[in-house]
Amino acid sequence: MPMRAPRIALCAAALLAAVPAVASQAGHGRLTPTFIARAHGTLVASAVATAPPYGADASGGADCTPALQRALDAVANDGGGVVYLPPGRYRVDGALRIGYAVALAGAGAPGARPAERPATLLLAAGPPTDRPLLDLSAAEGAVMDLGIAYPNQWPDDVVAYPFAISGRMLQVRNVTLLNAFNGLEMTAAGGCVVDGLRGTVLRRGVLAPDSTEFSWMRDVRFSNAWWESWSRALSGADMGRERCRALDAFTRRHLVALELGRIDGMAIDGLEAPDAAVPVRIEKGPHVQQHAVFGYGGVARGLPARRQEFGWDPWYYGMHYADVDEVPEARGLVRRAAPLPAPARRDAGSFVDVGAPPYEAAGDGAADDTSTIEAALRHAGARGGGTVYLRPGVYRVTRPLVVPTGVELRGALGIGKARSYRESCALLADFGASTLEPRLAPALLTLDPRAGVRGLELLWAGQTYGAEPPRPFPFALRGRGPGIWAVDLLIVNATRGIDLATHRCDGHVVSGVWATAYEEGLVVGGGSRGGWLERVTISYGPWSESARRPAGATAEDRDAVAAYHRAHSVHFTFGDCEGESAWGLCGFDPRVHFRFREEAGRGCLRASFWLSMLDVADRTLIEADAGEEIAFVGLFGTGGRDRVHNWVEVAPGFRGPLRVYAKTIQQSFVNHPYRWRPGQVLLYDAPSAATNRPTSASASAPGSRPSAATDRDPRTVWAAPRGSWLQVDLGRTMRIGRFGVESAGLFGDASGNVTEAELRVSADGRTFRRVAVVRSYGQPWADRPVEPVTARWVRLYPVCGGDGAVRVATFSVHEARSAHGSPVAAAAAR
Repeated sequence: MPMRAPRIALCAAALLAAVPAVASQAGHGRLTPTFIARAHGTLVASAVATAPPYGADASGGADCTPALQRALDAVANDGGGVVYLPPGRYRVDGALRIGYAVALAGAGAPGARPAERPATLLLAAGPPTDRPLLDLSAAEGAVMDLGIAYPNQWPDDVVAYPFAISGRMLQVRNVTLLNAFNGLEMTAAGGCVVDGLRGTVLRRGVLAPDSTEFSWMRDVRFSNAWWESWSRALSGADMGRERCRALDAFTRRHLVALELGRIDGMAIDGLEAPDAAVPVRIEKGPHVQQHAVFGYGGVARGLPARRQEFGWDPWYYGMHYADVDEVPEARGLVRRAAPLPAPARRDAGSFVDVGAPPYEAAGDGAADDTSTIEAALRHAGARGGGTVYLRPGVYRVTRPLVVPTGVELRGALGIGKARSYRESCALLADFGASTLEPRLAPALLTLDPRAGVRGLELLWAGQTYGAEPPRPFPFALRGRGPGIWAVDLLIVNATRGIDLATHRCDGHVVSGVWATAYEEGLVVGGGSRGGWLERVTISYGPWSESARRPAGATAEDRDAVAAYHRAHSVHFTFGDCEGESAWGLCGFDPRVHFRFREEAGRGCLRASFWLSMLDVADRTLIEADAGEEIAFVGLFGTGGRDRVHNWVEVAPGFRGPLRVYAKTIQQSFVNHPYRWRPGQVLLYDAPSAATNRPTSASASAPGSRPSAATDRDPRTVWAAPRGSWLQVDLGRTMRIGRFGVESAGLFGDASGNVTEAELRVSADGRTFRRVAVVRSYGQPWADRPVEPVTARWVRLYPVCGGDGAVRVATFSVHEARSAHGSPVAAAAAR
């Protein structure tokens, strides 16, 4: 199995070409911000589209395209921020460009039911063109809290509009598409977030042809009920029975709700498409060459069972994506939803603009803004809480800052960022390079109880880049009590990221964070209880692709950054904590991704990690020295450079169990026996068609039984003389699309691993033909796709190393997904 090319190189080639690194545009922030308190949280807008000088009409009568574009361009030229659309209808006869680090935000969008209507609605009233309605190709843009409708679209006279939203490294949050022909196109799906996308779509719901970076998709619901319930509001009349029938007929013939190509790590959590011809389609695009890396690599939950998977295309380094829905032990598991954190006061009088008198921070990256920001934070804290706002710019600070209780320090960014191709709103720490004990020293930002930070970049002025070792700076962020939050942050070049262990931080919320942390990423402990972590990603990408890289930095310098990170960084550390709930944690190429350690005689207790994606590690993915009742629900893990260590390492002191529900692990990472006591680690994979079916063998060793290979317990082993075969009656004729073998070497002597296995199939149980061969190259786990073949009986002919005797822990056979679906649906999908 070939080792993966470094993700950073792939991402840089794809993204920097479109968004070249440019010099910092510090000192922007000329636009006067507007504080907006909404029912579902606060918002700070750099421009309100209906206000002067933009004057967008909110009645739906006049074309707002020029006015909205002026507002979007003004915010982009100001360094990024939010363009706010108050409640109303905005007719758009053209197309809109959303610039780098700009978010277009409405007043709110509906929840999960069609009857809940968006307060802000874009009316795409112009004729179809070759441009999307909302173009986010500039990267790092967002569309939030609004609806989109096409007033000239009818079920019995369908117009083929382009995508409503299209772009790269984008975020779509809480958006309703009431009757779009094409919904969302992620031209490069890396670094994308889709969280709450719903409505009626006619042809394509979400298209993601390829990616070279992590992405997340949650709560996507497509149904014809949205358009039907909104027909009167849009056109003045109900849709009527005949048009409802026409709508149903069209989508059931043409709609592909989710189409995936070559995807390099995507977590999908919840997709509904009851009216689609094809709810899920996975196929290599024509521009992607057939090689070891293609298809959907990731982990999913809540996907429709009806899927099209073409040929071998769903495969990714030989890994079938992890599907939590297929694991019976995972049914009934519930993830705690994170609360929506907010400052103690949300009235207009609690808003403090650090760029306005009496503070007037420079934000130019040169002047010292420390005293100014400190004064604003103290002022807000003394008044019982509020929002302290930093306009776009780079704010140089020369000593640590403390955010008081009840206060949120908020940057201009409406969302978080994955990369800093241009610094939009950043705190530049110009201190700490000579700290004697950096782990104990004050952090750049300390959050007092019930305080938070949102929408900022954090970076260190003196951090080295290249062959010289990084400077041992203190933590970028530290919690100092319960109820703290850190949301939508980019930590560019830290030695240490977020510390939630020095102090007990009950109920913390960390969400939407990308970070480079050379040594420690996120540390949770100190007795913390009941915290939430969502979409936290740690890699060396933010620093390697930053606009702040030194001029003249070379590929060798970048490689040195990667090498240090690989040798030293531990991304997620959990000590004395209880009840941690995490979703979508990701990392690339550290020494260790997850470390569960002892702290003051205690470990991590009752923690759950949902849909984690851990890509390459120098040592191991999960290292458990202490802890109890830890669950990974959906785990995607690739690569491994250290050939001594496995993807999970458990110390004798770990009480366990560590439960893993639905894993997909690159086979090259399963490179020696699992070394844990029974009960310390429990693996729950999807049952196969062979599970607990009648099993026989040509021969078996004394005391061995053939059914030990089909009982879902890899610790039980079917042993037999060299040349023996294993046969399973599947109970019915089915189309087989995948088979796998786990060796007894998983828990014992790896010299007896299956080195080669041949699959033969039969329709009558007498005549068998060979359909596939899998080679494990000495590893204890082999899994591969099969060109779909119909059979009821299957036989496994294994060849083992060592003394040649057969030892098989698990033999799995999986039914093929539909290769084409119905002929009508397949033709429509193309």
